[in-house]
Amino acid sequence: MPGEYIIWCGVPEKNATASESGAGCATGCLPVAIVLALILFPILGIVSLGAVVCAVLLMKDGNFKNRSYAITDNSLIILKGGTPHRINLTSIRGVNYKTGPRDIGYVTFNATYSNPKGIITNKNEGIFGIKDPQRVSVTLIQAISDKLNYSGSVRNG
Repeated sequence: MPGEYIIWCGVPEKNATASESGAGCATGCLPVAIVLALILFPILGIVSLGAVVCAVLLMKDGNFKNRSYAITDNSLIILKGGTPHRINLTSIRGVNYKTGPRDIGYVTFNATYSNPKGIITNKNEGIFGIKDPQRVSVTLIQAISDKLNYSGSVRNG
């Protein structure tokens, strides 16, 4: 947007593992749980096939490698396949990060949204499969703090 500037931008690491991208349980635990359910409780296993369909749909949307991220002085922008998703910094709460041994991981947070009818919803969001997630989380927290505390009309430095 005019007058907005980028503080940080990045893309997921190409060689990020599922756990580094925040999808470890969906890709690792779910198939094991379904196989065990089919063996131990055949009826429950059949019901769990619905869970497989849901997991596949979630993982399709969770293709984090096709995303790009930017933290600006006003918002966090997530590009999903070329479509920008803008989250106002003042609506972000509970920033956390997880990093792996290769210093690749993810930053998660809760974002509050208000639709045109005034209905407020909360959604868990994140920046996945990135290098140095601790630094990115500190950058995001600082950008949020600056946005909440900034009240003047001139930027200081």
